This record gives sequence, structure tokens and C-alpha cells, in this order.
Amino acid sequence: MQTFLSLPGGWLGALVLTIVGLVMCFSGSKILRLALGFSGFLIVGTIAATIVALVTHSTIWTTLAFLVLGLVGGGIAGLLLTPGMFLLGLAFGYSACSAFFASEIAAWIAALIAGILFAILQKRVLAAGTAGLGAILALEGLFIVFLEIPTFDFILTPLLEGRAGGIAIAILWVLLSLAGYRAQLRGRKKRKQKESED
Repeated sequence: MQTFLSLPGGWLGALVLTIVGLVMCFSGSKILRLALGFSGFLIVGTIAATIVALVTHSTIWTTLAFLVLGLVGGGIAGLLLTPGMFLLGLAFGYSACSAFFASEIAAWIAALIAGILFAILQKRVLAAGTAGLGAILALEGLFIVFLEIPTFDFILTPLLEGRAGGIAIAILWVLLSLAGYRAQLRGRKKRKQKESED
């Protein structure tokens, strides 16, 4: 079975995924534009790659679609706050639902709901959303390295289908998300205190 790690740059990709996830989890609201841009890159790139893969069945064209259109989506999300928050919500909703349920339809429904809520509430959900999404990305990167998940099967669903470790993984994700959320809130309070002192 071909795994993500058997691809060129697989180890590097998994490492980057883990690092980006941890940074987003613990500092997402501080690096807002980067977090939005990365979320836009993931969502638009994934959608584009899925469509191209269904039409062409070509790995090269699928990869190019993911990179090129992902960069376009990331650029738009990073520059425009409301569309960026919508894409961040899409990424969070899809990743969170896919981690615990195998249904693709349920994942996209959750993604749309989360995207709309993120776009409406924006700042209120920014810390929670980036913490949750960052925790998922970090865990996925770690699982790719240590468990060698099959190619392009990034979401945790395969680990949770009928396996005893599913509850443990869910608890780990919640704990990491809460830790990131608390860290972001503490950072925001410190910045406000510095601003009031100045």
C-alpha cells in the first residue's frame, strides 16, 4: 500500500502540517492573515483537486490544481476578512466532522454551517476555530508520520472506524484545542494590557 510518507517530500509535508497546525492552534488569532490564507489554500485546493481527479484521473493535473488554485484561494482568503473567515469555518467544520464521521455529506453540511457562523461571528469564534483546526492538522501530521496513513487520507476517519483508539483520539483533539484556545485568550489579554499601559 502506498502511503503519504512514500511520496516525494512526504516526511517534510507531514512535518510542515504538524508545525503549521501547532502554530495555528496556539497563535491563530495573532497570525490572522496567515491562518485565513492557509485555510483558504486547503479548502480551495482540496475542492479543485477533487474535481480535477474525477475528470482527468491524473496525479500531475490533480497536484497542479491543488497547488495553483489553492494558492489563489489562500491569497483571496488572506486579503479579505469575511471570505477568509468563511473559508476558515469551512476548513474547521469539514475537518472536525470528517474526523469523527465517515459521511462526506455530513462533513460538507457541517463545513457550510461552520463557515456561515465564522463569517457572521468572526472575532468571537476566531480563537476557537483556529485552535480546533490547528489541533486537527497537528494530529493528522503526527499520525501520518507514526501510523503511515494511506496516501491523501489525511482526516482521522480511518483511525476511528471501529477502532478502540477513536475515543482517545477525540479526547486528545479536545484537550489540544482547549489548550490552544486558552493560550490565545491569554495572549489577547496581555496585548490589551500592553495597549492600555501605552
